[in-house]
Amino acid sequence: MNWIAVETINWVAIGAIAETIGGLGVLVSLVYVAIQIRQNSHLIERSVQSDELAAFERNIESGNGIRELMILHPSLAQLFLKGSKSFSSLDAAEKFRFSLLLRNTFSSMQGAYNWGAFGASRSPWLRRYWQRH
Repeated sequence: MNWIAVETINWVAIGAIAETIGGLGVLVSLVYVAIQIRQNSHLIERSVQSDELAAFERNIESGNGIRELMILHPSLAQLFLKGSKSFSSLDAAEKFRFSLLLRNTFSSMQGAYNWGAFGASRSPWLRRYWQRH
């Protein structure tokens, strides 16, 4: 009788069941991939936010560094004031130091401008931050 039962199996029904199980497997795989993509997108967004914040902090530190130099070295502050009034009144060494000071100052300002123009303006979370504070 076992031989008869094996011969009367409906192979079409078994095929349909196998296709259904396979389809469910594909569906589960797609849901898993969608979840992974979403999690990866959130991680990338947070990484970008972290990088933007680090760039902002570097710009702040750069500006603070120049101000700190002026505070800690009164002669540098005097040179800055003297050179700002009349560059031609400086001797060669003072002109060189004054030029370096201006380069550092302008580089810091350029970094802040570039960050504001190209970094912060593209960052929705930074725009929200500045609006709240």
